[in-house]
Amino acid sequence: MRARILLLLLALTWAGYVSAADEDAPAEPAPAAALVVEDVPAEPLDAQAQQYEQMLQPKMWRELEFIRKTCDLTREQRPKVKAAADASLKKAAKEVMRGMQRPDGQGDAGTFIRKEMRTTLEKTLTPEQMARYTEEAAKRAAVRKKATLRSVVAQLDGYLYLSREQRDKVMQELQANWKDDWESWIIIGQQYGGSYFPMIPDQHLVSHLNEKQKSVWQGVQKVNPGFWGGGGLRQQGNDDWWEGKEEAEAKPAADAPKAEAKPE
Repeated sequence: MRARILLLLLALTWAGYVSAADEDAPAEPAPAAALVVEDVPAEPLDAQAQQYEQMLQPKMWRELEFIRKTCDLTREQRPKVKAAADASLKKAAKEVMRGMQRPDGQGDAGTFIRKEMRTTLEKTLTPEQMARYTEEAAKRAAVRKKATLRSVVAQLDGYLYLSREQRDKVMQELQANWKDDWESWIIIGQQYGGSYFPMIPDQHLVSHLNEKQKSVWQGVQKVNPGFWGGGGLRQQGNDDWWEGKEEAEAKPAADAPKAEAKPE
């Protein structure tokens, strides 16, 4: 009897020891939760570029207004041209991001948008419309080039005291090596009041300067307005017209000249 009681006590003691050991043992790790990955844009530039689209819209609408005035678009043509403009705007916004990493700057958004849209215009416009657009675009480009170069050379003259021979040589050099992206240079004199200069490539300027002028030019502050130059307000009320929903004339651009009121 005593032996049975002793065995029972030993069994109970061992059970308590095992139970305590189990409590002190580390718990098994819980199953790992499923890793939740947020949606990431297919291209990192997409998310960053969206913030620039709104800032570049004035350039897109300025080009659309130019097309509207020169091409006499039909209802069927308008949505195609507008879609091309929207697509070019998105590409231009991404180009802003890429341009920030290039040593030569960002380029000009207006030029970029026009080049992107040209393929669609060639497919959408009639030969007569395309000829009209090409002619007017060439005139516009010539006027902008002339105005830009005159403005830049005048700004250089006022700061470096160029001789007449130097002015002529610099003008000829820039004309011979003209790039469409340089259109944005004209904005610098207007926006910065002569305190900054465009990033003129040295090979087109420095060789025509004397030693003192070279020293002065080396110390001036230079900027590239690039995609941001020549902005403005977005035109309002044109969406229905561009979608081909109405024949009414599109509203003029915000910066278009208004007709003078006739005296009564």
